[in-house]
Amino acid sequence: MFLFFLILVAIGAVNVLAPQFVWRIRYGKLAGENSEPNPSFLTLSRLAGMMALVGATLILTNGL
Repeated sequence: MFLFFLILVAIGAVNVLAPQFVWRIRYGKLAGENSEPNPSFLTLSRLAGMMALVGATLILTNGL
């Protein structure tokens, strides 16, 4: 359970703090050098990161 907690924290932190990095990893090569991520993708990525951090907090509060 502790490993799952750490994975959720890592994914959540990256999605909240650097959603453009996530986009570059996922779609950077396919889209080309000069393309930018869609603002809606950035917003949804941040929301997913927040949900992952909330899930990690729930795991932490209910006991590892």
